Amino acid sequence: MRLMAVAITSFAITLLTVPALAQDVQQDRKDIRQDRRDVRRDTNDIRADRRDLRQDRGELAADRRAGDKPAVKSDVTDIRADRKDLHSDLKDRRSDVRDLRRDRHDVRRDLKGH
Repeated sequence: MRLMAVAITSFAITLLTVPALAQDVQQDRKDIRQDRRDVRRDTNDIRADRRDLRQDRGELAADRRAGDKPAVKSDVTDIRADRKDLHSDLKDRRSDVRDLRRDRHDVRRDLKGH
């Protein structure tokens, strides 16, 4: 009788945890999709920042050749701002890639049942 009660209790616990496991996997997969979008968006921002930097450096070189000091000063300010944006976007992408790896690990762990 006691063995039967333990078996029933064990079975009931298993039934209760299966839906929770499925929800965990579903949430982790949703997180993965969002993380992929974030990484893609960050990558596009990084490409745009690098294009802006190339353009500003070209303008800086042209303004230096022309001897236009106010324009050179403005170009240097633009380059600094573009570099700051680039570093911020690189940091965001690293964080999003880390989140993506963590969520993938969570899915594997949840599917193993640990």
